[in-house]
Amino acid sequence: MDKLLLTNAKALFSFFRKVLTIVGICALIFISIFIIRNTFHYGPELNSLSCILEPREPLNRHGGEPEKISSVEVLSKSQKDVATWLSRKYRVGIEPISTLVTEAQVAAEKNKLDSHLLLALIAIESNFNPYAQSNWGAKGLMQIVTQVHVARFEKYGGIKFVFDPVINLHLGAEILRDSIALKDGSIEDGLLFYVGRSTGIDSAGYVSKVLLEKSRLEQVAGGNLVPTQ
Repeated sequence: MDKLLLTNAKALFSFFRKVLTIVGICALIFISIFIIRNTFHYGPELNSLSCILEPREPLNRHGGEPEKISSVEVLSKSQKDVATWLSRKYRVGIEPISTLVTEAQVAAEKNKLDSHLLLALIAIESNFNPYAQSNWGAKGLMQIVTQVHVARFEKYGGIKFVFDPVINLHLGAEILRDSIALKDGSIEDGLLFYVGRSTGIDSAGYVSKVLLEKSRLEQVAGGNLVPTQ
């Protein structure tokens, strides 16, 4: 009887030892996967966002040194008001929004556009989500279809940078400029052409949405209180 009990005890002890060994190995694997995911999986995503999470230098379209430093401190009062309003409405940090407001002004001046129009277009197209992608393959802040504009990306380093918010903004501004020019300067028809819709057909009210948001931004820039809801 004693030998049987001793044998059972040894078997039970051996069983629990094996279980604890397996649990320990599983725990070690889980911890290793967790560390690797945090180190490598999220790294590229955070790095690509860093172009707007920190004050940055605007793209230099002429080569050489960057033109100026973008940050909330260099914004005018009206630009700060616009950045604050957009930050609250679209729940985006003030620093990245401030950078985009500055870059929108740079892109607008270069392409002879209204900066509020560019910001309104971003709002309607992507809600200021730099990683937005439609079912039709439109990507980034200004929902650019890379297949259509491959050549345009060459000077920015290729289509792999489509999700860089600042590059997307500047390239989108160029596309909008050309779209408006092709439609004899009509902003309404240019906006429709930008999204690939026939001139005069706007069943979804796209143009009205963009221009309404542009009007709100103009009111904010003018010092008026505009609801974010």
